[in-house]
Amino acid sequence: MRPRRCLGPAPRELAADRRAHCRERFPSETSAKDVSQEHHQEVQRDRREIRRRAEDVSFVAQKEDSSRAIIRHSYFNIHGPRRSIERESSMKNAIAMFNAMANDTEGKLKINPYSENYEQPKWDKAASNYARPPPGSKTEKRGIRAGDYVTREILFLMEVINENANGEHPNRCVKFGPLFYTYAHYSDKLVGMLLRARKYGLVAFDGEMLYQRQDDHKDILMLKTLDEIKQTMRYTGDPVNCITFV
Repeated sequence: MRPRRCLGPAPRELAADRRAHCRERFPSETSAKDVSQEHHQEVQRDRREIRRRAEDVSFVAQKEDSSRAIIRHSYFNIHGPRRSIERESSMKNAIAMFNAMANDTEGKLKINPYSENYEQPKWDKAASNYARPPPGSKTEKRGIRAGDYVTREILFLMEVINENANGEHPNRCVKFGPLFYTYAHYSDKLVGMLLRARKYGLVAFDGEMLYQRQDDHKDILMLKTLDEIKQTMRYTGDPVNCITFV
């Protein structure tokens, strides 16, 4: 192992050894003071060399760090911090979706009569959406299917009335009692279909309601011929007013 060079004042033993070494190495005319000065200058040169090399290494390291910083800055300016942007975008999307779900749930609770947040709506009978389900809801789809079913049932009822009626138009009619027993083979909704048929101007009868046995003698009058009904009656797709005539 190389002995460490002592830069400070040496002990007496080391100083004596150094003087003896100098006497052996240099001629007698060279003084110990000159040797010490030369040694000191050599040490100073070594120190300067070490300092210069350290400064060179530090400069190179700083230059490399600066180059890396410039490259990184240029990349972010061109491409942007991709990961951070993607993460921020995904978080914004998640927050927006959560807020939308919360607002939708709050709106449903306000119209739910069994909820604590229920708010009694004020209906406007003149509004276009009065007595109608929300657009695009399952209730609206069920209503459309029900309207199509009612249209077909009314047409079938008019066919049954036409087959069992007596007389000619505009006085072609049938008694409620025989019609009830005949229609009972097909359906138990005769009175409801008769009320709907009267609503659309297809039949006429006395009273607001028809009851079995009590109203068996009442006449059910056809206001339109069966051919006219088949040609002009159309389903509108509206659950409220499912039938129209063209």
